Amino acid sequence: MPKKILKLMLTLTLSFIFIQPLYAASTKFIRLKDGSVLKGKVIEMSGGTYKIETPHLGIITLPENEIISISESNSAAQGDTSEKANIKKQVQQIKGDVLSNPAIMKEITNMTQNPEIMQLLSDPNLINDVMSYDPEKIESNPKIQQLMNNPDMQKLMNQLSGQLSQ
Repeated sequence: MPKKILKLMLTLTLSFIFIQPLYAASTKFIRLKDGSVLKGKVIEMSGGTYKIETPHLGIITLPENEIISISESNSAAQGDTSEKANIKKQVQQIKGDVLSNPAIMKEITNMTQNPEIMQLLSDPNLINDVMSYDPEKIESNPKIQQLMNNPDMQKLMNQLSGQLSQ
């Protein structure tokens, strides 16, 4: 994997891990592989499954691999491409590696004490751009650039890069 793409994937994965609890609290549009779109709140994600509270179906459980995108608006949910789906798949694989590594998870937990990182990750535009899985939006977001240039984040990305290339 080219270094630029690996750096983007690592940033996206780490951002996703950090912002997932923040992002889940509001109503989202969840586009599924079968083409349907659900409106609801993500109330939990664990073990590769999402629990979603919908106004009409109540609480439903969906496997992560059945979800194509989760977005703030229905139009964004419909604009998914195979490139975004591929990025999402790669991020999910990296996320699995990250979540199963206790040393890296300890570093991530420590990074939640970094006010600069947490301020960047609380920006709604950064959250929406990360959750869009759109490489152009992600790369052009100035807050994501700041995040990628943070020394703690760079250290963690280097650790991950070393782990993934083994």
